[in-house]
Amino acid sequence: MVIHGFYKPIPPAIPSPYVSVYVSFPRFDVQRQVDFLIDTGATGVMLHSDDVRDMNIPIELLRANAVRRSRGVGGIQRYFAEPGSLSFDIGSLTLRCDLNIHIIDDTAARSN
Repeated sequence: MVIHGFYKPIPPAIPSPYVSVYVSFPRFDVQRQVDFLIDTGATGVMLHSDDVRDMNIPIELLRANAVRRSRGVGGIQRYFAEPGSLSFDIGSLTLRCDLNIHIIDDTAARSN
């Protein structure tokens, strides 16, 4: 079983590896295809709040979930954990993974 990805050029950086994934949130009855950067050292799935807004999910409704923090090379990031699923198309098969998706909390940055 192979999941095929692609390289996306994002100037001025060198092209980075991505994979297209269907993200769904049952609580909001929405699904959307999102390109995820592949990070082989990641222990969770982070989704940018802009992608969530594109799915017409109000960030205010996510605030009911506990705000958590993730620490990485880039520093500490606040996020909301929302139950969801990721689906990968692999030929004629679909691989689905149910998990908590970490949605970046950028509300403090947007208010400045």
